[in-house]
This record gives sequence, structure tokens and C-alpha cells, in this order.
Amino acid sequence: MPSERHRKTQGPFRKPRAHRQTRHLCLANCGRAKGDTPEQICATLRGIIELDVEVVHLGDGGVSYVTLGSVEEAVLARSRVPQFTRWTAEFAELVEAPLIPVPPCDPCITEHHDVPGLQILSDFVTQVEAQVLLDEIDARPWDTSIRRRVQHYGHVFDYTSLTCQEAAAPMPDFCVKVLSRIDLPHFPNQLTVNEYTPGVGIASHVDTHSAFEDGIALLSLGAGIVMNFTCGDTDRPVWLPPNSLTLLLGEARYAWRHGISSRKTDRIGDETVPRGRRVSMTFRTAIDRPCSCAWPDL
Repeated sequence: MPSERHRKTQGPFRKPRAHRQTRHLCLANCGRAKGDTPEQICATLRGIIELDVEVVHLGDGGVSYVTLGSVEEAVLARSRVPQFTRWTAEFAELVEAPLIPVPPCDPCITEHHDVPGLQILSDFVTQVEAQVLLDEIDARPWDTSIRRRVQHYGHVFDYTSLTCQEAAAPMPDFCVKVLSRIDLPHFPNQLTVNEYTPGVGIASHVDTHSAFEDGIALLSLGAGIVMNFTCGDTDRPVWLPPNSLTLLLGEARYAWRHGISSRKTDRIGDETVPRGRRVSMTFRTAIDRPCSCAWPDL
């Protein structure tokens, strides 16, 4: 019988029985009271192990939890965290909880989702245009160092220093036509292509203020997906249809986190929709100066 101390939990986590290795880690000396944020935790771990964190449970005190993509990734992170950070890492176990149905999300109409500065333009590209873009993307090499495949153009974001300074391959010719139709305050000079296969997501985050200008555009190719926008206790799940363009401007860009839950289905109204392969083209304008927005602390 495990001791009471062994069975104590922090949120949905506890110490694993029999020192079992898991894909969840407990980070000691890490939490809101220590000045840590979910974005900083994700960026630090990616800089250390070049892998994405699926979920961050930020503690109010000095203990937080992260979920990696596999046990092997967690083993690697556990060994490297003490070498490069003030944190210590031990395996954690996710406490089983009853399955909660995925709530229906709002339709992709701007006035319905109630996120200031968020715009969703359906059918921004035709199915033929989308397939041409996908073919062009797939003809180029993918970076497979993290759980999802990525491509970088224009600049590469450094997840350790949280800056966008390293030059990457030039912006590709195949995106010129799309760029000419995107209306942003600043013309994009950076493109990140992300591939989301069923079950793959991305932790909730705000793109680093000092690395990118106001105005971010996400073009969804292939399948649609539900993206969650959160601000404080407010959570807005929004359906991003295939071939749509999502614009993050002002408050939506700086003050609302956005992320994708790691699951294989989405609930749209009364319908459960299986996820397919989604390729996201994210256009941003890289900068290297302090942020002067109205939400500097977020």
C-alpha cells in the first residue's frame, strides 16, 4: 500500500508507483511564484531537447507539470533539465479521471466567437489552390526534430532565447500569390509550416511579443481543426475550416493564448468530426526590439 505522501496529487498528477517512467514530468522550483509562464517553459524545454511539450500545468507555487510526446522524450528531458535550468525533474503519473465529452465549439463566424481581433476568412483559397500549396510544401524537406514536422522560411525562431534572429531559407515563391491577398499591418517576412496529424497538438501560447509584429496569419490546408483561444478563465474553442485564413490582430494576437488539444476528433455542434492531416502556414513579421503593445505583461 503506497504511503499517503506517495498518493498526494498536484492537480491531475501524482508520483508514479514503483518509480515507473512516464511521459509526464514534475518540475520542482518551477511555477508562477518563480516567475515562470507556460510559454517560457515550452520554449526552454524545446531549446534543451528540441521537442515540443504537449501540455503544461503551471503551478501557482514552485511545482509544475509537463506532458511530453512519449516516454523516451520525457527521459531525455528529465536528464537535461537540471543541466540547463534551475528546475529539477522527476517522473509523474497522470491520475485517471472520467472522460468528459468534448464540448461543441463555436462556428467560424467572427461575431460569434467573441475574441477581439480574431478574424476567420472561410474559403480563402480554393481546393485546387490548397492542393498546389500542399504539393509545393511536401516537395521540400521537413524538419523532424520535434513531434510535428515543420519548415521555416525567412527566419528561424530560437526557442531558447525567444528571439527571431537566425536567417532561414528565403520565403518560397509558391506563397507569393497568397501573401499578396493577406491584409496585415506589416508585410510578413517569416513563414513557419506546421504539420498536424490526428492526435498531434500544440501547447497554448502567445507568440513572443518582442519577436513578431502585430498581425499573424494562419492558413489551414488539408483538414480543419478546433483551436482554443484562452484569456484568463475564458476559453473559446473555434473551428478553423479547411482552406480558411485566420488573422490574429491586436488583443487576439497579444492577450489571448491559442493552442490545439492533442486528440483525434473534434466536436462541431452535435457532430464528432475525425481529424485529418492539417498543414498550417503561419505568416509573421520578425522583429528584434522591445514590445510596445498595450498588453506588455502577457
